[in-house]
Amino acid sequence: MTIRPARYASLFLLIFLAAIPGRALAMNWGNGLSAMGSSLSDTGAALGSALMQQELQRQLLEEQHQQEMQELQAQHDLQVQQMQEQQRLFLEQQRQLQIDAMARQHQPAAAATSRAVNAAELAHLVRVYPNWRTIVGAPNGPGQKPDLTVPFRKWLATTDRAYQVKMNSTQSAREIESAIVLFQAQTGPANARNNGRSSGTR
Repeated sequence: MTIRPARYASLFLLIFLAAIPGRALAMNWGNGLSAMGSSLSDTGAALGSALMQQELQRQLLEEQHQQEMQELQAQHDLQVQQMQEQQRLFLEQQRQLQIDAMARQHQPAAAATSRAVNAAELAHLVRVYPNWRTIVGAPNGPGQKPDLTVPFRKWLATTDRAYQVKMNSTQSAREIESAIVLFQAQTGPANARNNGRSSGTR
């Protein structure tokens, strides 16, 4: 019977495997499993590290987004405040313009009313004190000085300095009448009447 070369090779392989101890096969197989487990462990650690980095990146991006939103909100609030302030100033200017326009419209009427009041006060002064100019020693014309020898001027010189300045510059018939009343109260009505008569007879 003739044995072919291929059969010799198969038979030789079986004899070789039978000669290898079982412990050696188990050790090699175990080493292979251990290496595989180590490789899987390394792969899991790498995957976990990558996931952690992705989570950190996500948190960082979220924080940056929140910060950007806060900055945008702050800019928006500032713009709103500026617009409100500009609107307030505009309304205030408009109100002031309206007040000025109304004041200009009422100026002629106010001036006419003031002239009427002054005329009425002067008429009352003349009616109560027909010789009031003589009593107070009023100047006779523009550029003239008052008569400082009359009792009213001597009394006025004893009053407060501010009151003297006020009465020497006043054009108000009411203030002049009030000064004559005060002068009479402090010096006596007869003094004013005598002054008026003596001045009228000069």
